Amino acid sequence: MQICKYMQFRIERIYVMKKRVLQILPVCFLCCMLGMAAWNPVKEEVTKDTGARDKDAGEEMAAAEKTVLQETEKETALVLEEESVAVHIPGLKHTYRFMFLSDLHIIVESDEVSAGNLENVRARHEMFQSLNGIYSARLWEELPEYFNTQHSDAILFGGDMIDYASAANITALKEGIKKLDAPVMYVRADHDYNPYNCDSLDKKDMKKLHESIDGYEDLPVMEFEDLCIVGINNSTKQISKGQLKRFREAVNLGKPIILLTHVPLASKVDGSLLEESKKVWQDRALVWGKGCSNEPNKNTEAFLELVYDAKSQVKAVMCGHLHFTWEGKLTENCMQHVFSAAYPGRYGVITVDGKNDGL
Repeated sequence: MQICKYMQFRIERIYVMKKRVLQILPVCFLCCMLGMAAWNPVKEEVTKDTGARDKDAGEEMAAAEKTVLQETEKETALVLEEESVAVHIPGLKHTYRFMFLSDLHIIVESDEVSAGNLENVRARHEMFQSLNGIYSARLWEELPEYFNTQHSDAILFGGDMIDYASAANITALKEGIKKLDAPVMYVRADHDYNPYNCDSLDKKDMKKLHESIDGYEDLPVMEFEDLCIVGINNSTKQISKGQLKRFREAVNLGKPIILLTHVPLASKVDGSLLEESKKVWQDRALVWGKGCSNEPNKNTEAFLELVYDAKSQVKAVMCGHLHFTWEGKLTENCMQHVFSAAYPGRYGVITVDGKNDGL
């Protein structure tokens, strides 16, 4: 039996400088102009006053250059935090690298928001900023280019990528996904498919927009040579009969599974996730499990039993939803990592290999 062994996760801050020559040119031009002003080709005699003026001009030039460079850096620096997770599955022949992103909560201004909801949308827009004050929609414009430099096997979106289902929000997300080089798996959550503050988009139109991104499967499966990524779409809802059937088919492939879901699962051996959720979310355990805010019905319970089984093919669960980081055992043979929200500029890197070490 393959037992997943997990390395402790790591968080690292990264500064991505975007080179924009046109923004640097004014600095060079300013330096030249101030330098010309400080040099007088007519007078060859150097006096104390001239020296003082030269010194003042040099100081002004340095100060101006510093100011412009600071403004340029402020505009072009992308401050990110990488949350790295290593999954060891003994016997795996290949090493895989996946990018992970969830809870970005993209908000794009549009006339789809009714007047009565405008104040709430603006307040939420202010909430979702990166570490250096970049709003979520602007951050998303930058991330695809950066992700393309990371050479991953796939990019996994764990839900709540947009804050509410509007044509503007879904289209902005779609345009960014189209720029990505790697294959994509996108599991939705309530913010992805509920209009909330948008009154103009009906369910049929919303579904068509989502389908235009990736087909909008209930349970997407990404199969590699000796590994499967299985996603649970709309995991804020109960598991459907179709999803349960499809999940059993994925299990029967006989390959180790990394499960992608928005809502975490209650651990069978560690109660700390429930306790932490209650601390952060007003005494609510926002996970799937008996006695939790997400109480499973018959189909969902059957799905959970397949995950919890001692011989389960599921070796690790990757999720978001809670807006904080947590890692621990789901069962004795399966680990779970809850990623922090992406809107502050945090993304995940998941490495899966066949090493026989770890915690």
